[in-house]
Amino acid sequence: MGPVEISFLAAVASVAAEGIELMSQREALTIQRDLKEVLLREQQHRIRNNFQSIANLLSINAVKTKDDAARRGFQPVERRVFALASMYDHLLGLHEQRDDVDLSRYLGSLCDDLQQFYALKERRIS
Repeated sequence: MGPVEISFLAAVASVAAEGIELMSQREALTIQRDLKEVLLREQQHRIRNNFQSIANLLSINAVKTKDDAARRGFQPVERRVFALASMYDHLLGLHEQRDDVDLSRYLGSLCDDLQQFYALKERRIS
């Protein structure tokens, strides 16, 4: 085997090694991305659970309260916490999980949440 063949084989080996390195880097980046997605979903789930816990604590305390005025005072706060949780879901797009969004359905759901937030039905406002 002459110097030309050896040079050719060294160049092929170099290209193959570079390709293997790029594939390893791509795989490592994919693994990192997947881990970050899992962590993000877990964080979002915890935040949603915290909203639910706050709303439940407000509801429990409202039931335990003897004073009617204080009991009525819990309701708007509980509604606002629920609305914040709903807005959080809308802003993050947790309910869609797709690249495209049905804007009419999204806006309809957002309007429903706003009606609940401001207790429009209880006030007989449509």
